[in-house]
Amino acid sequence: FGPYGGESGYSYRGWKRTSMGKKDGKEESGRGSGDDGTKSGDNVEKKQKKSDRNFWVQALVVSLIVVVFAMLVAFLKVKQVPEHIAKKMAEDPELNRLMEKMKADENLRFAIDHFENFIRDLGQSYNPADFKDRPGLKLKGKRKAHMPIVVIPGITSSMLELWEGDVCAQAKFREKFWGTTESARQAFKDLNCWLRHLGLDEKTWRDPEGIKLRAVEGIGAMDYMMPGYFVWGKIFENLADVGYDPRLMRVFSYDWRLAPQDIEKEDGLFSRMKYEIEYLVRRNRERVAVFGHSMGSSMILYFINWITHKEGPEWLKMHVGAWVNIGGTLLGVTKASTVTISGESRDTVDFGRVIGQFTQGKFNVNLLRFFRSLGSVPSMLPKGNDAIWNHQKEDGVTFPMDIYERIESVFSKMNMTDELRTTRERLEKAVSKNYTAVETPELIRILAPEYMRKVDLFYRLDSDLVEDVSDPRTWTNPLAKGLPFIDPSTRIYCLYGYAPQVGTERGYRYSVNKKYIERMSTMPITLDLDAQEGDIKGGVQYGSIGDGTVPIMSLAYPCLGLWDGPTRHNPYGVRTITREYKHEPVKEIYEAIGAAFSEIPRGGPKAATHIELLGNHELINDIISIVTKSIKEGEPEEPVQQRIFSPIKEIVKKAQEDLKKSSYKD
Repeated sequence: FGPYGGESGYSYRGWKRTSMGKKDGKEESGRGSGDDGTKSGDNVEKKQKKSDRNFWVQALVVSLIVVVFAMLVAFLKVKQVPEHIAKKMAEDPELNRLMEKMKADENLRFAIDHFENFIRDLGQSYNPADFKDRPGLKLKGKRKAHMPIVVIPGITSSMLELWEGDVCAQAKFREKFWGTTESARQAFKDLNCWLRHLGLDEKTWRDPEGIKLRAVEGIGAMDYMMPGYFVWGKIFENLADVGYDPRLMRVFSYDWRLAPQDIEKEDGLFSRMKYEIEYLVRRNRERVAVFGHSMGSSMILYFINWITHKEGPEWLKMHVGAWVNIGGTLLGVTKASTVTISGESRDTVDFGRVIGQFTQGKFNVNLLRFFRSLGSVPSMLPKGNDAIWNHQKEDGVTFPMDIYERIESVFSKMNMTDELRTTRERLEKAVSKNYTAVETPELIRILAPEYMRKVDLFYRLDSDLVEDVSDPRTWTNPLAKGLPFIDPSTRIYCLYGYAPQVGTERGYRYSVNKKYIERMSTMPITLDLDAQEGDIKGGVQYGSIGDGTVPIMSLAYPCLGLWDGPTRHNPYGVRTITREYKHEPVKEIYEAIGAAFSEIPRGGPKAATHIELLGNHELINDIISIVTKSIKEGEPEEPVQQRIFSPIKEIVKKAQEDLKKSSYKD
C-alpha cells in the first residue's frame, strides 16, 4: 500500500467506482461481447477516469493561461513590455491556439512547456528598474566587497532532485522534485507519486525504503525557481556589481525536510559550513556575514549553537562578524500547527479543492501523512507563551458551538483507532476548548500523542531558558537558549517585510467533516471551508501583522525583545538592528492580476512580502551596505539603522509587561 496510499496506494488503478459510467445519456452495460464479461465495463471505467483527470488537468492549465494573460495586460498597462515582445505574443500561433488545443485534449507537457517559454521571454524582457536603477549598479565604483558571505536559503529555494525512486519515478534520475516548474510538472502528472517521493518515513523521519531525494548544490539551486521568478537571483546579481563572485561567497542548500540533527548526521551540513567559513576567513582575512531567509535563519541559529558546543564561543568571535536574518521564522508560524493537525493551511485550501478530484477526496489525508513525516515542520511550530503572542491571543484554532452534536452525527456508529484519523475519545477531548497559537501543540498532542513523542525527541517548544548548552533540542528555540556571541562588535540584523494589506494567517476555524463516513480516508475534522465571515475565508483567519507568511512576533521579537541590549538571552550585549520594509507593489500589476495572484509576477522593486522581499531594492541596498566598504579610504561609513513602520514596538512592550507579571523573567 505504501506509506501514504490508504486503500488506493499511489496508483490510479486503485480507484473503484460504485456505479457504472454513462455515455450519450445511457448507462453502460457491465458486460462485453468477449469471454470476459467485465472487459467492456473496465474500458468504460478507464475512459471515465481519464476523462475526469483530463478535465481537472485542463482546468489547472487554463488557470495558468488566465494568469499569463493577466500578466500581459498588467505589463502593457504600465508600458513595460517592449513592443517587439508584445507583437510576438500577439502573433504567436501556438499561444493563440492553446485554448483550442486544451479542448482537443493535448498533452499536459505541451501546455507547461509553452507556459515556461512564455515566462522566459517575458522574464528576459521585463526590466522595470533592474537594468537601469538596480542598487548594485548605483553603488558600483563607490563600494567594494569586504566581508565574505555565507547564505542559507529557506524551503522555497532549496531544490531537491531524485537519486533513487520506485517504479512510478523510473527514468527520472536527477529530475527536480522540489523548487522548479519541473517539480510542478511531476505533481500534475502523478500527484501521489510526487508526494510519496517528497515525503519521508513517518516513523524515522528519514528516507523511505528505495527512495532518495537530495539537495541540489550551488548558486544555481537558489537563484530562480523558474525563468523570471527570482528567489536569491537578484541579490546575487547586485552583489556581483560591487565585486562579489564565488571566491567570496558560499551557499548551502540543504534537505529542508529533515530535522536539524538529521541534516548534520545525514548530510554533514554544519560541519561543511564550519570548514568553508574557516577557509573564507583565512583566505580573505575578514570575518563572514551569514545570511538566512525564512527557515534558513532557524538553521543558522542551530549552527551557531552547534558550533559553540563543539568549538566554544571563541570560534564565533573569530569567524562571524554579522548575522543577517531575513524574514526568519525564529518563533514559528501558525500554519505549521494546522498542517500537522489536518494537513491544511491557506496554501492547501484552494489547491486542494481542485487536486482533491485526482485523489477521490483523499488529498488532505495524504498531505497530513506527508507533513507529519517531515522532521523540519515542528521547528516552525509557535514557540513561547500567550504573553509573547498577546496580540493574537483570541485566535489560534477554534471549533463551532455545536461541535459535539456534529461529532455524534458522524461517529455514532464508528470508533476509529488509526492515529492519523484519531479516535472518537481523543477528538471529543480535543474539541472541548479553543486554542491560542502557542496552545496548538497541546491540541496535536491530544490528537496524535505518538507523533508528539517523536517531536519531543528533537525539539523544545516552551519559553523556559535552559542553562544546558549541550541539549540540541533547544538550538532552534531562541527562547530556550541564549545567544552564544561574546564579541560586542558582532551585529545581528532582523530584516523583514511589513505587508498589512496582504493577510497573514493567524487563526483557523475547524469543523467536523461531513463527508467522513462516505470517504473513510478523509480526516474527521477539517478546516471549515464554508466559514466566510469578517476576516475568515474558507476556514482561514487573516489579519495578523506580518509579511503575508510569517507573523510579526516571529519576525521581530528576537531582535526587539529577547536580544535588545544586555539580557539573559544576550548577555554580552551584541547589537541588534531591526529594519522593516513597506510592501508597496506596482499598483497596476497588483490590481490587474488580483489579490489571489498578487505575487505573479513579482510586485516590483518595492514589494516586500515573504519571498518578494528578496528582490526589494531597499533591502538589496542595505545588504550591500552591510557587507561592503567604501572605495575611498577614510570616507565615513553609513551603517544600516533601525527603522520601524508597524506597531511592533507597542506589541513587544505589552509582551514584556505580561512576561514580568508571569513567572518568566528575562
